[in-house]
Amino acid sequence: MNSELENDIVRVLSETRDQIRANMDAKNINASGRTRASIRVETYQGGVRLVGGGKDTAPVPTLEVGRAGGNVPAGFYYIIREWTREKGLQFASESERGTFAYFVARKIAREGTGRHIKPVDIYSDAARSARSKIVEILNEGITGTIRAALGGGATITTGARH
Repeated sequence: MNSELENDIVRVLSETRDQIRANMDAKNINASGRTRASIRVETYQGGVRLVGGGKDTAPVPTLEVGRAGGNVPAGFYYIIREWTREKGLQFASESERGTFAYFVARKIAREGTGRHIKPVDIYSDAARSARSKIVEILNEGITGTIRAALGGGATITTGARH
């Protein structure tokens, strides 16, 4: 990939990453901060991509749609208990923390988080905008390459600006 083209795409993806993080902050969708931190721009042989999530983070789609009732991850109670620590929630005892975590985990397993009923836009609009910007960058690159191949005098349009 042309380095100027790659730089333009990295810039767009970095702006998109920052927008997603800002949306998470604005909508207060940030439990431990690990998912937010996992959203990054990766350059690999042959391309660039925006990625997020991982082994110790929430699946990225749950940022917008939460979790419906039903199956929850193994050890969900422990995940909720750890979340209470990360959020700095105070309890009179560890037993109370455990009781709280148990009932929260049970409620989420039964009813979901609520966002599955009314999703919150965290990344969808940002991703659509990034896709449009990248298509425009690629179209301009293709047009420039064709013009250069034709000696710079011919004008060829790709239809991307309609």
